Order: sequence, then structure tokens, then C-alpha cells
Amino acid sequence: MTGGQHTEIDSLHTGPGWAPRENFLQEVNRFTSEDAWTREWQYPSVRALVARGADFLVGLDRPFPMTFARVVRRTLRRRFLREALWNGNVEAPLSSVFTDREHIVRWVIAISPMRSC
Repeated sequence: MTGGQHTEIDSLHTGPGWAPRENFLQEVNRFTSEDAWTREWQYPSVRALVARGADFLVGLDRPFPMTFARVVRRTLRRRFLREALWNGNVEAPLSSVFTDREHIVRWVIAISPMRSC
């Protein structure tokens, strides 16, 4: 544990209506300027900023079946419970898995190293 706060990077990136927030870069800069913090690595646009402010990086390489099961379970829970995420957003209808290229379930499949097997 770093002793600092953890702020989910999606909460800095995603505004109402799932729109990217205009002040994302400034928020990440403010967050990574603090003495101690923990955050995720996604969003290539701010990786250099995060790396510059980090003392160390920890990478997790979870097996695809575990990751996929967790994403599906979390997505279903959030959808059925209408759990509020960042800035009032809620999971889209489950049918959006088939229509939204950016849906988290499709994204996890797309980045999976198993796709190249």
C-alpha cells in the first residue's frame, strides 16, 4: 500500500453520458503530483505522465478466463442493480454488447492475448 489515495482513472476520464472529460489531463497531472497515490495504467494518452510521477509500477497478468469472468460478473451486477458509476453513468442495456464496439466485454476479448492463439 502506498499510503496515498486511490482514484479510479475512469472516474477522471469519464463524464456524464460517458463522454470524455475535457480536464482529464489536468486531473491526472494533479493526482500524480501528490506524494503518494495508486492508480491504473490504461489510457495511453497519460501513461508518460503517470510513469514520470511513479516510484514503481506493478503489472498483473491474470489468466484470460479469470479476467473475462470477472468483467462479465461485474457488468451483470452493475446492470441489474443499476449501480451508479462515474458521474451518474450506469451500464448500458446488455444488448449493447452486440452493438457497441467499445463495450467492456468486447474490449476485454479484443485485447486478450488468446486471440492470437
